[in-house]
Amino acid sequence: MFFYLQDFLTKKSPQKVRLLTAPQDFSTLVILSVSTQNIRELPIQDFVPAGSLILSAAMGEAEEEPLHRQFFKEASAAGAAAVFVKFKDTDYHLSAESVACADALGLPVFELPWDYRFADIQQEVLNCIQSARTRFTTDLQSFLLRLYFDAKTLQDAVDLVSRMLEVPCCITLPDGTVLAKSADYTQPQ
Repeated sequence: MFFYLQDFLTKKSPQKVRLLTAPQDFSTLVILSVSTQNIRELPIQDFVPAGSLILSAAMGEAEEEPLHRQFFKEASAAGAAAVFVKFKDTDYHLSAESVACADALGLPVFELPWDYRFADIQQEVLNCIQSARTRFTTDLQSFLLRLYFDAKTLQDAVDLVSRMLEVPCCITLPDGTVLAKSADYTQPQ
């Protein structure tokens, strides 16, 4: 159902994508969208949905350092999954203070080579997100159909849907009569 940061990283050449912050378990960081944000265009919270993979380019100048830290704070506050930066000046590297700021926020920050095209990355990520969703939907349909042909109950179906979607579920008649519900379902007030 989800496309994870680890999935994205395995698609990119490891020697070209450089992790700047401390390593963490990227197999649990869900990417729900991708956005391109300029480091100089703050604030970003209104433009970056939670779960975003943020792509950002900068000139790579020392005076940008306070902007980087503010950018990381805002990306973290928005719920970004990770930030990928690239610098026109290939000799430039983020300061230890900026990396420490991102680390303290738990925000993974990676550096990309300048020649990586954001449009290509965006298309790749969007295709992967769509593919993961399609795979999930197809699997859910297949499992529900199997339950039907095995003459399973509505309770079996609601348990399956609840487990796969990781949310409480309930099947009702149009009048609100509950036919089956997951163990964690609570009736709305």
